[in-house]
Amino acid sequence: MRCMFALGLPLVLPALVLGNYLEESLYLFLAKSDVVALGEFTSEPVAKEANEEFHQYQADFKISQVIKWDAPGETRVGEIIKVHILLDGKERLPEMKKGGKCLLFLECYHLKPTPSYITADIWFGVQRPNPGLEKSLTRLAAEQKKTPLSVPAEKDIELFYPDPVRRDVHFKDFKIDKGDFVKILRDYQVIPKQDWKHNYSHVGGEDRTGTIVLRDGTKIQYMVRPGGLATLTFLDGRKLFLAGAK
Repeated sequence: MRCMFALGLPLVLPALVLGNYLEESLYLFLAKSDVVALGEFTSEPVAKEANEEFHQYQADFKISQVIKWDAPGETRVGEIIKVHILLDGKERLPEMKKGGKCLLFLECYHLKPTPSYITADIWFGVQRPNPGLEKSLTRLAAEQKKTPLSVPAEKDIELFYPDPVRRDVHFKDFKIDKGDFVKILRDYQVIPKQDWKHNYSHVGGEDRTGTIVLRDGTKIQYMVRPGGLATLTFLDGRKLFLAGAK
């Protein structure tokens, strides 16, 4: 069943607990998405691929409100973008039609020759327009802009907890201790997500992961990948993408 939000409906849970749960979820959905936008389909969504797990549709989508834009280039209200919609099985909202209005959570899909976008999650990627949801997302996105992420300084790292390395890895000598990690933070550069994903060579299955705790209690998850790549994931789901010199 798809994840649908109904902010403003009567609910049994205590308001504080519900508010915290919803806010944490919305932070994660924002973090997973490159673009969050309200708009309408200007073409009929056409099924392009289907199996037992999901259906994929393609359509043109005219933006009426941008809540988050963390994709290459700039966009404007009124612009039409190409979108790919992934849905669980045959489930499909009535709004998924030409002229239908939806709120989409999107990731960059193809950058060339024409940029296109795909729903960030099969469960929550498409939502009905909801003023309460849109207001909450806009507020959280604005708060995040006011608190940009930064690479922690060595002096602020209190604890270092590496995860156990799987037995089936091929690069047995690829080990990351606290000294290695500090050097990565010092030498690597923060780069855009799309550059990190598309312009570097990635070695799958060899990630080294773990958690650091800062002196103020902040927990940050890290991932280090062979070839000079790393990420830092913060509590609200946002990430910094790091790369060493090519």
